[in-house]
Amino acid sequence: MLTCVVVSLAERLELLVAMVDGLSLRELARIAKVSEAYPSLIASGKREKIGGDVAEKLAIALGCTIDFLLRGTEPAPTPSQVLEAVTEARLRKAREQQAKAAEGVEDDDVQVPETETNPAGAKGAA
Repeated sequence: MLTCVVVSLAERLELLVAMVDGLSLRELARIAKVSEAYPSLIASGKREKIGGDVAEKLAIALGCTIDFLLRGTEPAPTPSQVLEAVTEARLRKAREQQAKAAEGVEDDDVQVPETETNPAGAKGAA
């Protein structure tokens, strides 16, 4: 088990992303189906608190618990758990894109999370 003494949400997010070679914050946003800017805002420390919906989507994509992502509560995921979750999220995203392409629908892979400026959680810019 990985022992983690990472105190901030930004540090935990960066640690999890670094466990997967080639995973960027931008790709994480796409496979987790959150706003492209959201993971970058978190990693830069500009966004220290996130809503439950965004936390759940990021945690699922990264193979960790919401409690670990938000508070650093053990157990921390192993690198292989994170890699497996990211691989599954990538495959889900690819299948969704293939299905949309088969239907002739453009990919709408960026969702704006529910925020104070966008309380309904509508897609697109507020």
